[in-house]
Amino acid sequence: MEILQEFNKTVNVLGAFVLGDQGLMASTLPQSIDHASIISAGNGILRTMQGIESTTAKKIDEMTIKGANGTIVARNLEKGCLCVVCTGNVNLALINLTLGAVSKSVNDALAAEGARPIKTQIASLSHLGGMGSDAMAKLRATLGGKWTARHSSSVHG
Repeated sequence: MEILQEFNKTVNVLGAFVLGDQGLMASTLPQSIDHASIISAGNGILRTMQGIESTTAKKIDEMTIKGANGTIVARNLEKGCLCVVCTGNVNLALINLTLGAVSKSVNDALAAEGARPIKTQIASLSHLGGMGSDAMAKLRATLGGKWTARHSSSVHG
């Protein structure tokens, strides 16, 4: 999905990725990033959003996980999750503005017949299951410091 390149134009953005029902659908993350940890974290974020939705009947539209060295901004999609991985002092207002426009295009691409996971150096994402303590430890090391989470929510109706 070329549309993800929009995020790479923003200062302090490492890249973005999309997790769909079938696994990793698109990525602009550099090869130097531990893809397994980041994707596992995205999987955990998506499951957290889905868990909140199923227990509270409130949909989490977006979640921000901020560490001392970086941030992941995740947007809940109809069939997956769009995550933007950032370092440093990223302009979250600009990321959120871009997320709004890009999310619609990504939703349309995921809904398109024949949308398939991309092939990466990770042979199968099914073994990632949940977040796991190793993946969380690696992600904390990447983002650094104490984590805080912010979310916006809307009520189904």
